[in-house]
Amino acid sequence: MPKVSLFRQEVVDARHGSWLGSVIVVAPPSRWLLTLLAMAFAVAMLLLLFFGHYTRRETVSGQLVPSTGVLNIAAPSAGTITRLNVYDGQTVKAGDALLELSSEQNSVALGDTNALVGQQLDNQRARLKGDLVNQQLLLQKQDEALRTKAALLRAQLGQIARQLAVQRQQVVGKQQLTERIKPLLASGYVSAIQVQQQQAAVFDAQTQYMGLVRQQLDVRQQLDATQQQLAQLPLDAKSKRNDTERQLASVAQSIAQNEMQRALVLRAPTDGVVSAVLLKEGQMVTPGRPLLSILPTGSTMQAQLLVPSRAIGFVEQGSKVVLRYQAFPYQKFGQQYGRVTEISLSALTPSEVGTLGGRQVSEPMYRVNVELEKQYVMAYGKAQPIKPGMALDADIMLDRRRLIEWVLGPVYGVTHDIAGAAAHG
Repeated sequence: MPKVSLFRQEVVDARHGSWLGSVIVVAPPSRWLLTLLAMAFAVAMLLLLFFGHYTRRETVSGQLVPSTGVLNIAAPSAGTITRLNVYDGQTVKAGDALLELSSEQNSVALGDTNALVGQQLDNQRARLKGDLVNQQLLLQKQDEALRTKAALLRAQLGQIARQLAVQRQQVVGKQQLTERIKPLLASGYVSAIQVQQQQAAVFDAQTQYMGLVRQQLDVRQQLDATQQQLAQLPLDAKSKRNDTERQLASVAQSIAQNEMQRALVLRAPTDGVVSAVLLKEGQMVTPGRPLLSILPTGSTMQAQLLVPSRAIGFVEQGSKVVLRYQAFPYQKFGQQYGRVTEISLSALTPSEVGTLGGRQVSEPMYRVNVELEKQYVMAYGKAQPIKPGMALDADIMLDRRRLIEWVLGPVYGVTHDIAGAAAHG
């Protein structure tokens, strides 16, 4: 099929000889290059929006703390540090003497009052110990005396029993004799006086017998009383001994308190490293004043962060944390890394935050502990250990989403609000 032209051939031929020639549109190569670059950029942006991700982060502050805590040694009473046995960085064992604290007071008239009181207490203790010895000796003597008395009373009872037997026979014999001579009175063989004399003899024998019975009762009562004294003697002695021992215990306590005021030795409660010595020998201290700190053996450093309540929602265990120590500028020594290990269940009040971190805040904060990847910072080719109390800034990595989700987030929010309104409408 022949090609059909918009113009007739005659017109084309007539214009072919024009001095301007024909118009030809030619695109430069740079335009095609720019077009390709624009298309590639648009495709790259679309790929970045759909496949790229962005992690929202929250910047907070905190400090380094030992995982097992720091043991702060404070002064139990007022006094003067007379001897300091440790220095910063020294390793100590549980029970090692850290320092000596003296509270001695000197009087113008009496001199060292603590020493004088101690001497008097020692004398009192010696007297009480002597009382214990004397009480034991007295107990032995009293026990021997009572046992001897009881033996004599038993012997006396035996003798009285024998006398009673003899006297009983005499009474019976005289009564029988009286009964035999009474019939003789009527026959005139005996006189009335003889009968009366015999009756009087019977009465005397009975009287002697009753006297022996009363004597026997008296001796038995004495024996019973002696046996009761023997039984009560150990109880009384024990009561006296307990009283004396209580006095000794009270004196011993007074001696201990007096010695504690004179020279008190503070010892390490556990194995560890002395991390801060705050005072020197000769300085005066008040009760409760911090003296030094001990970092327990086996303790590692962890970051303690204070996160505001508005940012705690997406913080969870295992969240990555980027740390920057103020003592080691990150521009020069780089950033450090860690992961969240613990999140407080309740928020800290502003006053609690001030006590914990020394900061003044106006909103509740949550305490977040972070486990560090390294316990040191490489500085000038040397591993520098990190120390408790170092201040730091940290970025907590929160929710991670695609870029398109961040861009379309407002649209998603409006759609969600509309859907929620429709569901409740």
